[in-house]
Amino acid sequence: MVKVVFEGQTKKISTKKNMKIVDILKQLNKNPEEYITVLNGEVVTEFETVKEKDIIKLVRVWSGG
Repeated sequence: MVKVVFEGQTKKISTKKNMKIVDILKQLNKNPEEYITVLNGEVVTEFETVKEKDIIKLVRVWSGG
């Protein structure tokens, strides 16, 4: 399982072999373009592969003009 922290919530997600962050975002119904992903304290793309006991933090991207 990986821990996913976002919008004041923490969820535990079961992982499969070669699972990517984008797969987790799909499970959570989150648009990858709306979040910066932080994997174990390091900013990564949504195509990074996760493994057991990883911690993913989703930081919402805000834009204004």
